[in-house]
Amino acid sequence: MNSRSDYGSNTLLRLEMLGPLRVEVEGESLSLSAKKGLALLVYLGLRAETNVPRETVCGLLWGDSREAQAKASLRQALTTLRKYLGAASSAIGADRDRLSFNRSLVQSDVTDFLKLAGLGTENALEEAAELYRGDLLEGFGQVTPEFDCWLDGERSALRARYFTVLTKLCDAYETQGRQEDVITAASLVLRLNPLCEDMHRKLMKSYLAQNRTDAALKQFSSLKDTLDRELNVSPEPETQDLMRKVRSSRSRRSEPELEPNLKPRSQATKHVKKTQHDGKPSIAVLPFQNMSFDPEQEYFCDGVSEDIITELSRFSSLFVVARNSSFTFKGRTFKHQDVAQELGVRYMLEGSIRRAGDRIRVTAQLIECAAGSHIWAERYEKTLDDIFELQDDITRSVVGAIAPQIEQAEIARVFHKREIEFSSYDLALKAKALFHNGAYADTDGQDAVVELAEQALELDPRNTDAIWIQAFSYVIRHLYQLDDNPGPLLDRADAAAESLFKSDRPEPGAFSVRGMIRHFKGEFDSATADFRRAFDLNPNFALNIFFMAWHESLVGRMKEAKEHAQFALRLSPRDSDYWVGDAFLSLAQACFAESRFEEVQNWGARAIQYSARAPIRRALMIASATHLGQPEDARPHADALASFAPKFLDSIVSGRLILYRLPEHNALLVSGIKKSGYLS
Repeated sequence: MNSRSDYGSNTLLRLEMLGPLRVEVEGESLSLSAKKGLALLVYLGLRAETNVPRETVCGLLWGDSREAQAKASLRQALTTLRKYLGAASSAIGADRDRLSFNRSLVQSDVTDFLKLAGLGTENALEEAAELYRGDLLEGFGQVTPEFDCWLDGERSALRARYFTVLTKLCDAYETQGRQEDVITAASLVLRLNPLCEDMHRKLMKSYLAQNRTDAALKQFSSLKDTLDRELNVSPEPETQDLMRKVRSSRSRRSEPELEPNLKPRSQATKHVKKTQHDGKPSIAVLPFQNMSFDPEQEYFCDGVSEDIITELSRFSSLFVVARNSSFTFKGRTFKHQDVAQELGVRYMLEGSIRRAGDRIRVTAQLIECAAGSHIWAERYEKTLDDIFELQDDITRSVVGAIAPQIEQAEIARVFHKREIEFSSYDLALKAKALFHNGAYADTDGQDAVVELAEQALELDPRNTDAIWIQAFSYVIRHLYQLDDNPGPLLDRADAAAESLFKSDRPEPGAFSVRGMIRHFKGEFDSATADFRRAFDLNPNFALNIFFMAWHESLVGRMKEAKEHAQFALRLSPRDSDYWVGDAFLSLAQACFAESRFEEVQNWGARAIQYSARAPIRRALMIASATHLGQPEDARPHADALASFAPKFLDSIVSGRLILYRLPEHNALLVSGIKKSGYLS
């Protein structure tokens, strides 16, 4: 690839944000220790708009402070930042209500990267690839939950753009027969996504063209191991055919080679094929694109998309793919047929959202995946206060288009009037986004989620989304045993959950979270009843099915646990998030109770791949390794627990935290932990 272009030396301020942050003023590198000052600078540098309301910045960087204190902190940060920038301080302007950023005085590698990527010529793409030194603000560290959440979204968007740049280059090089450049570009793509099978094939083809058959076979072996480990699938037939071509062209063989042991396509694929013959219309709702030119609105677009999934999933006559599987397509380039093949659905709903002031514009289109034909499309323009009416309109249109046989009685049952103050709804979406981005795994993140939920409830106590995330955060905090006195946490969770039952028609999520609380309180039969009631109300509610399988594996209902874990995976065939790890955790818990410790090691390892900072799966790995006489295999898991849940093992051994219902199962877990020698 070509060397990086010189992207301007006459500007006062130069920001290099792809990779570790580097700030230059008139050619000299600067260093600033004030983290929030730097966060303010990069936020202004990355926003598409040149003017930013002060209250937006205050909420991002000082959201935990009172308004007056937040404004004072912003003034102090501006003063510090201007002193730091010296001659370039004129790039930042401010009046009473807004901050401004003079882009004519600023050079940014992110701006240049996006411009070059947009040009699309081979030279421009090569220069864009060279500019991408690393992910956005590598090593920047945490600032505030709100800023970190915004930054994660920016990071993901730029990484997806870089992925597209590399794939376009790879295609161009392949067409020109530039094998070494194909190898370079494809290898970079695989660093971003090791599961991209097309890039593995490109590498194999390039190695074959260079008569490097050993390298091609090694590449196939790497792909096969990765697919087996991550997805429990074998390479596609096209890749297997290519492998056989490589093997047949090999000029020298030291010994006869056996055909690789290829499994049938994964459990997920088998489940997908089954869903296509269940007789139900099947649909995936993809995350709606953020067209607001404001990265902060990413959480809002995701939240609206998730709510539409929830509304559609209430119809028992539909098969609705779970949120986390649908969201694997976020930021990806794909065809309609890819959605059908990977998620096993006939239809997909996609769209975009533009939010400006108190107005919102939403476009939505329903597509039949196999043919790519548009069945229905609509554009909506409403005020933010009408957001629930808008979601219901989209849901009704989708149902009417793909399942007109659904009776009016069921439609009336599903739709119910939602009257929630919009600002409260918006805060609940922020809390859920923060939780999805990993805030569940430490006290600071859990505190931030609960605080946002409490703010939402102060504005509107009827907000069931805020109540649910508040209750569930307390449950998770109890599980991690991070507090000196974790006992009251379940009482707080219970009090919050009871608020969800004040309605005449409690939501499935109300029963699901109460089931979790009752399990940890030792009220196992009541917990079972709650999970089943949630399932009866919404059989498409994948999260409840994951929870139900987890619960069943701990109360001795092994057969049901395995069946529900597989069914949940069916609803989430491409789930890359932490919830799918609960399905594998359920299988690990069931196998542990049956003393099948080698299988525990297999399922536990797969569960950890989805969430490394989850304590039960680590404890099972420690106890099962000890029972197998392999205590050395327990050390990495003990070290991991010490880093994020140091009191967890002691809580199990002391009886403060009881996981299994049957005493003999708990005794098996406690003895394994004790013998390991890793108690604090």
